[in-house]
Amino acid sequence: RLVTSLVDPRRYPARQLAALYRERWEIESVFAEIKTHQRGARVVLSSKTPDGVLQQIWAHLLVHHALRELMLRTA
Repeated sequence: RLVTSLVDPRRYPARQLAALYRERWEIESVFAEIKTHQRGARVVLSSKTPDGVLQQIWAHLLVHHALRELMLRTA
C-alpha cells in the first residue's frame, strides 16, 4: 500500500505511483550502499571543481555497477 496526498486517480494512477515509489527506493538503496560501504563513513569527495566532483560521482557509480555485476555472476 502507498499512502499519498495525490488524490486525483486520472492524473496520478495508483499503479504508476507504486512503480515510481519502488524505483525511488531502489535508487535510495544504491546511494546508501555507496555512502556506507563503498566510500566509507564520513569520507567526502576530494575534488575541488564541479567537473572533478562529477567525475568522482560517476566513478563511484561505475564501481558500484561493476561490483553488482560481479556479485550477480558469482551467485
